[in-house]
Amino acid sequence: LSDLVHDDDVGLLRESIAAAAAGVQLPTTVEMRFCRPDGDYVWAEGRWTNLLADPSIRGLVAIFRDVHERHLTLDRMTDLALTDRLTGLPNRSVLVERLQHAVARRRQQGAVLFMDVDEFKAINDSLGHAAGDQVLKAVADRLSGAVRPEDTCGRWAGDEFLVVTESVETRAAAEALAARLREAAEQPLVLEGRTVEPRVSIGIGLLAEGRSADQVLRLADHAMYVVKRRGRRDSTGVPPEDA
Repeated sequence: LSDLVHDDDVGLLRESIAAAAAGVQLPTTVEMRFCRPDGDYVWAEGRWTNLLADPSIRGLVAIFRDVHERHLTLDRMTDLALTDRLTGLPNRSVLVERLQHAVARRRQQGAVLFMDVDEFKAINDSLGHAAGDQVLKAVADRLSGAVRPEDTCGRWAGDEFLVVTESVETRAAAEALAARLREAAEQPLVLEGRTVEPRVSIGIGLLAEGRSADQVLRLADHAMYVVKRRGRRDSTGVPPEDA
């Protein structure tokens, strides 16, 4: 039977069989993945019944029912709760959780990079909101493709994006990452026959001992607006001793 169950569920299968054989009445049903003839796995829910004392059976009987669609629905609901619908990136709640986790680890490295698409309202006004959405999607794809697998890149709100990274150890490394993100995001794209050259401003907030997640976010947000005032072409934002 274990050959029909997903490797990650074999332990649960054995535990449920052992409990039933020992006469332990499980309080709830168990759910596990079974392999179909085509090789795909489906979720099933069931319970074992001990009929060893029944002369006509003398064994364990299990009745399982297909609950795969329910799992797919739950997965879709989870994705919707954690994913920005327009860009497909992690949403604000995921970014906050990721940053809080990074701060809780109390490592003396890491940073938040706060990004804003410059003059985005002008793009919406001149080309329309559909074109503006295409710009956001393109920027999102480029940013997510430019970060490391261990970093988290998501959409914060509107035309704002955030990267949480624990893989940079110095401000110089954070600035190098910001430069890479900017280069990726600012590649031209053609919309409705017109070439659009997105521009982004990036502010950096470094993780440091004693700083809360909110403090790091505020530093990065403030740094981003300083960058805009300086002409949008650097990512320092505020002096190193303040960021």
